[in-house]
Amino acid sequence: MYFASDLADEGIAFTPTAVVLCMSCEYYRFFIGMHRRPDKMKLYQNLVKLYGMWRPRIERAVLEEQARMLEAKKQKLPADKKGSPLGTTLG
Repeated sequence: MYFASDLADEGIAFTPTAVVLCMSCEYYRFFIGMHRRPDKMKLYQNLVKLYGMWRPRIERAVLEEQARMLEAKKQKLPADKKGSPLGTTLG
């Protein structure tokens, strides 16, 4: 995994592959976990490292998009009108 080792620019690969890679890691997490025993070679270490880098970035992007959507909805709402209790205004 060139991206996890900083041998290649992982920023280029993030957009087209991050979601698929993270979903695959989550789908095969049991298999990956079974083969990552401390007494054996460190299998899948670059995959796990890359997942650890990209999963939070995906979550941040999703949250930022949700925040933008909520802000757009908020802007479409009418302004808050505060009324005054009956009998407190003259006229």
